[in-house]
Amino acid sequence: METNPAFEAINRRNAEFWGVACRRRDEQLLDIDVRTLAFRVLSAEWLKGTPLRLQTTVECALEDATFAKHFILDRATPGIEERGRKNAASEMGRKGGSRPKSDRLGVIITEAIRRKPGIELPDLLQELESRASVRDVIQDASNEGVVFEEANRNITTVTIFALAARLRRAKKRLGRR
Repeated sequence: METNPAFEAINRRNAEFWGVACRRRDEQLLDIDVRTLAFRVLSAEWLKGTPLRLQTTVECALEDATFAKHFILDRATPGIEERGRKNAASEMGRKGGSRPKSDRLGVIITEAIRRKPGIELPDLLQELESRASVRDVIQDASNEGVVFEEANRNITTVTIFALAARLRRAKKRLGRR
């Protein structure tokens, strides 16, 4: 049986691509910094319980780690190359930033503090109860806690103690006691 020349061309092109991709992956796996960083990302996803279809592939993690390493080394303090690989991951961690990790309830609490800097828990709870009637983010607010909808449409319950802690942290973050 005669094979289609188009299929032969596709198979040849596929073999060439994967030959190059596998060699690159093997080279990246030999670099201990890249390998360590890539597998930390992969294990973090696994530990968080990220669904398999959403997890990063090994090849993508290695590419990202290679990019990160070269990005950091290009901008790192002088002498990092002499210190060797031992400190490269530590340097990457120090150079990274952090972004505010606030959910929709945290945004509402921050807005309430900005409007009324001396707001206390009963006042905040009353404001959340009034927002619950609109049902935009807050689904229910009572003396037991607050039920709200996260950005990903999950419904989350926060106890009154956790709400008090969130209020205290938000005030501290905004510098208002």
